[in-house]
Amino acid sequence: MTSVLSVEKIQGYSQSNTITITPGHTLIGNTIKTNTIEVQDILSYNSQEPFLSFDQSSNTFTLQNDFKFTSDSEGIIYSPGATIQKKMRIIKTDFSYSTTAGYYQNFVQLSCFRTKITSKKDNSSFYVRMGLNGEPTTYNMTIYPVRGISDTNNMNIVDWNHNIARHLNDGENPSAQYEYYCFGYTSPGNYPDTDYSSTPIQTATMEFIDTPNFAAGTDIYYTICLISDSAQTFYVNRTVNSSVASAYERGVSYVYIEEILGPVTTTNIQSGIVEYSF
Repeated sequence: MTSVLSVEKIQGYSQSNTITITPGHTLIGNTIKTNTIEVQDILSYNSQEPFLSFDQSSNTFTLQNDFKFTSDSEGIIYSPGATIQKKMRIIKTDFSYSTTAGYYQNFVQLSCFRTKITSKKDNSSFYVRMGLNGEPTTYNMTIYPVRGISDTNNMNIVDWNHNIARHLNDGENPSAQYEYYCFGYTSPGNYPDTDYSSTPIQTATMEFIDTPNFAAGTDIYYTICLISDSAQTFYVNRTVNSSVASAYERGVSYVYIEEILGPVTTTNIQSGIVEYSF
């Protein structure tokens, strides 16, 4: 039988089921795929057989004392913080989106950003990065990312979670009309706001960790919400005035999502400062 596992030195086995790799000896690889291991008794320790065995029918490794760890259906064992899957959307053409009024909950969804990812694990976290290129008709605009579980163009607070990555309202208590406008992620506006043939803004980037605690198999959507001080329009990947000529540049936007295996530890350093550890 051909050997498929090469170990230079493993020591430290005890009744606590611990394996320690000594300094200078490294176990390399991001994943362990069970379908590449074709032996029944992989290792022994002090004449105790087997120290580590593998049951291919259930994708399960067993240490002595019946300590077990099991791979997923694809035969892969992940550690906390590992990337389970990635999804990227590239937006290479131009779009326009208009708000109908100012402030309050007069949201508009930049729907070309709406990207679905179906969770593969229970209670995963998601690293999301969005890049918005374009030009608005005013600099008085706010954008922020939202998350939903319905493939819908509306932007109400019932179908979409508006609080995954907005500025924290830490007791400032604005009037209702400014609740969402003043507390966004960033402003995509540029100055002066009447130069509609100017170079579009540098791509506005939003990055965040989302911890929705959904079950495996859940369809999750991420998109961008826009709100302005009055009825205004944002032009994605182009200037307000459209022309294929000098001073009318066009660009590219994107959405990038990673599903990350938990558990995740959330630490509130102080009000408004949060760290995520895997």
